Amino acid sequence: MRILIVYFTREGQTGRIAERIAARLAGAGHHVECRPDDGDPAAYEAVIVGASIHYGHHSLAAHLWGFRHRQALAARPAAFFSVSLTGGGPGARPLVARKYLEAYLSRTRWRPPLTAIFGGALPYSRYTPFTRGLVRLFVRMAGGDTDASRDYDYTDWEAVDGFAEDFLARVAAPESGATAR
Repeated sequence: MRILIVYFTREGQTGRIAERIAARLAGAGHHVECRPDDGDPAAYEAVIVGASIHYGHHSLAAHLWGFRHRQALAARPAAFFSVSLTGGGPGARPLVARKYLEAYLSRTRWRPPLTAIFGGALPYSRYTPFTRGLVRLFVRMAGGDTDASRDYDYTDWEAVDGFAEDFLARVAAPESGATAR
């Protein structure tokens, strides 16, 4: 089966998660294309979309892409995952992360049958000095890791693998109804 994974990322963690999912799907014998910010879902038999949250919102590009392709997404097996520190990390707030995910789905008018929320990362080494200082301030308020001499990864990689397995099961035998990890 031809599967498209489209992801929207700023510092790269959503891309790493998308690549991990792609590897699992390819390992199961599927032809997988993993692309940042691009791809026509109508050209594939199944689609996964991933987007990161920054300062309480998914990117405008992610919203526009989802809205533009909502009919093609609804016509095939599809899933969505959201990545943020709110979803997992210092001061994680799962209910708030769920609200962010629901806001994305509402704005795009797309209801995928499978969704997930994954913790993000603090890649201090890739931040500009201004961003590093701002992020450290927010993370300090949340009681998190503020040592900017190293990066932090809060993604539950077993949960990512589980999401990929759930998607594989749906591709093999599509179900109705939405579920979330």
